[in-house]
Amino acid sequence: MRQTDKRVKKLNDHRTLRNAERRAKSMRVSKPEIGVLEVGMVVRLEIQYSDGVGSKVRPALVLGVDGDQVQVRAFTSSVQSAGPAGVSVEPSDANGLTRRCYIRSNSITVSANSILEILGRLPLEILLEPSSSAAF
Repeated sequence: MRQTDKRVKKLNDHRTLRNAERRAKSMRVSKPEIGVLEVGMVVRLEIQYSDGVGSKVRPALVLGVDGDQVQVRAFTSSVQSAGPAGVSVEPSDANGLTRRCYIRSNSITVSANSILEILGRLPLEILLEPSSSAAF
């Protein structure tokens, strides 16, 4: 087996393992009911990639709920991905985050079915503050 074939196999094995871990984790948690979702909640959800192929599980801040559609701002660990208006959020018991994240500046609308669990809460005022960091 050539060196490049070994690398491809190792990469595919790693992806398979990560996908299996994500599926197992999402099965352990019961999904919240739509009526439970409120503005200001921090949730973990599955976000589809913009090209429509694949998805990623990440935390997000709920901005609004309309039936089974939920408007959110996703979190990212990258300052560059957050955009110019991204807000830094420190982890805490209240918000359920495990490391510093940045709230992206753009909001998206997702199906409530894509929400895997509720992590915690954040006050929406942090989106209005000019400071770049919030610890709640």
